[in-house]
Amino acid sequence: MLSTGVMAVFGFFFWIINARLYSAEQVGIGTTLISIITLISSFSLLGLGNSLIKYLPTSDKKNDKINTSFTLVGLTSIFISIFFLVFLKTFSPGLFFVRESIIFSLLFILFTVFFSLNIISENVFIAYRSSK
Repeated sequence: MLSTGVMAVFGFFFWIINARLYSAEQVGIGTTLISIITLISSFSLLGLGNSLIKYLPTSDKKNDKINTSFTLVGLTSIFISIFFLVFLKTFSPGLFFVRESIIFSLLFILFTVFFSLNIISENVFIAYRSSK
């Protein structure tokens, strides 16, 4: 609970500093990319986060469920990220520069996968906490 408040305060100051250092267009592009990564990560969870919280504490094969969840979420986030990049000109023409650069494309996919796996790992920790 305290960590959420601290992160909110740091996030607030982060965006204040960014608004002073960068143009409105650049800040808008940044927030759009963060929102898209969050949306893709939410889709790629496939409901496994809540399933882990409910079923992991009573499971006999905890490691198998965790490994399967990480694999499915990782592969799904890669697939959805690539799908988004392929149809980027249709979805968001203003972000087409991400697809034009192989480095930006790979970083977009990488950040999406890391964000998705971060969410699923939080759910694993919540499941272990609720099992006590």
